[in-house]
Amino acid sequence: MKYSGKNSLASFMKYFLLLLEGAAVIVLLGLPKFLGFYLNWIQSVFYSQALYYGLIAILYITGILSVLILDTLRKLFTTMEDANPFIRKNVMALRRMGIYAFIIGAAYVSKIFFLNSFMTMIAVFIFFIAGIFCIVLADLFNQAIKYKEENDLTI
Repeated sequence: MKYSGKNSLASFMKYFLLLLEGAAVIVLLGLPKFLGFYLNWIQSVFYSQALYYGLIAILYITGILSVLILDTLRKLFTTMEDANPFIRKNVMALRRMGIYAFIIGAAYVSKIFFLNSFMTMIAVFIFFIAGIFCIVLADLFNQAIKYKEENDLTI
């Protein structure tokens, strides 16, 4: 299986991420109804307007940032499809993804104070690790670009 170029894994991932982006946007559009239905369904004793609006705010913040991460990943796979992943634009994209992941982690940290769960703590951990991973990967890409530029200048 090819990893870059047309009809490759990168090409498949680009379209798969586009599908995920569309699904995420649909979920974001229906979020108030979905959350209201869910809170009524579990008949939470904690259900209140403050809880509802707090959860809506956190879910919109994290949802929008997740869509931005998916879009950035799709653009990264587009450069892989073109067989040119080591460009400065990808370094900046990876750094942005790291920042988005840190913001999502911070949003879930704030959720711990009014509705804590084990899954919330796992999400915090995962997004902080993902943020660190993206920042390190951006630095790795930056170093690879420097080596590539040096190699291009060598006769």
